[in-house]
Amino acid sequence: GITLSDTDSPNSGWLYKVNNKLPDVYMGSCYLKNNDVIELYYTGDWTQDPDAGSWAGKGESISQNIAAVVKDNEASVTVTEADMDRLISQADKDEADHIVLNVTGAESADKVSVEIPKKSLENMAEKGKVTLDVTTPLAGMELDKGAMAQLAKEASSDTLVIKFEERHLNEDQKSDLTKDATM
Repeated sequence: GITLSDTDSPNSGWLYKVNNKLPDVYMGSCYLKNNDVIELYYTGDWTQDPDAGSWAGKGESISQNIAAVVKDNEASVTVTEADMDRLISQADKDEADHIVLNVTGAESADKVSVEIPKKSLENMAEKGKVTLDVTTPLAGMELDKGAMAQLAKEASSDTLVIKFEERHLNEDQKSDLTKDATM
């Protein structure tokens, strides 16, 4: 047989439909109702899929490097509303699909906190044209419009803090994972 993966080509991957329509959010952000019909399918090139083509922008990204302040192995960055407004405006102008916040200077940190204005998330979610990618030396996160709207709604202050933390498994946890993987 043939093994398929999401790296067969730059545009290959898994897509899904709900009630025969391709949602404009990632699967983890799609809310279902009773009796919804879900179709999961693989495509060799999503840009050629007639349904995906309607939301597939140009694939452009607007990036901003943000220098972290590191203290006691903990890094933190604050993205200002002015910086986010500038990035959103540039993404609109360039018809970009992604705004990427690259955290730099945190390579030695065990924890990284990224503070983003709630109003900026609300603005991006309302426009619904771009995803927000936050990348750090520890990990990254991509937020689509549904995730941004939900986070902004649940935020209890004017800013949202995304925390990335490196954790190490103890021997019992490693053993449990190995057992689960071999079942």
